[in-house]
Amino acid sequence: MEHSDAIGVTPKPPRRVGLIGLGAIGETVAKALLRNSATTGVPPAPGASPDGVDGAALCAVLVRDVSRHDEASWLDGILITSDADAFFAARPEVVVEAAGQPAVAAYAEQALRTGADFIAASTGALTDDSLRRRIVATARTAGCGRMHLASGAMPGLDWMQAAAMGGGPSRVAVVQSKPPGAWAGTPGAAAAAAVGDWVAHGPLTIFEGNARRAASEFPKTSNVTATLALATVGLDATQVRLVAEPQKHNSTSLEFE
Repeated sequence: MEHSDAIGVTPKPPRRVGLIGLGAIGETVAKALLRNSATTGVPPAPGASPDGVDGAALCAVLVRDVSRHDEASWLDGILITSDADAFFAARPEVVVEAAGQPAVAAYAEQALRTGADFIAASTGALTDDSLRRRIVATARTAGCGRMHLASGAMPGLDWMQAAAMGGGPSRVAVVQSKPPGAWAGTPGAAAAAAVGDWVAHGPLTIFEGNARRAASEFPKTSNVTATLALATVGLDATQVRLVAEPQKHNSTSLEFE
């Protein structure tokens, strides 16, 4: 009998990824997936990150209006559709949501029932207790996929969750600060617009309360706080303060005791 030191290993095919949404976040995800031409066979997209996603291949994108993406030539060869049935017929094994809270409500359970894992970026949707219970029940059903919460701009979420499981913190609070104009279209817009001299006034607190109320009143700002709350002490116990102040960038600070 002959022996060989070389052991042949057949590489696993990349997992098929379906993407919901093609806005700023969705486009970043899509380009990262396509950048990994070694597994997808698709040339790197112009402007894509040099870091691809190993073991994953984009197979379909679900959008509200296909015509808005007619010029996305970098997605040639990838199904772009507004038809959910066509999207799921592409057999994604992982579905990534990057389209806002309504998309979680509309597609999470359907994706899980196909056996696909579902990664939610718009975690604020899960402040709806009824929706969260349905999604959890579906994910626990045999043959269904797993539900994942994207940590997004929340660093250290894994150890904060572990700390909560090991006895729990005594206090969790989040302070999110944004330039005044960033609060346009929210309940805090009028108060921010009324400040004439920010130097004299200083930072303006436009909301203070728990994560559940923050998600209800400021849904576009709630994903970070909702993710932290769901992973630690819960929506009602996590305290949130939203601040308007003239600065170049958004900032988030955590208090975890």
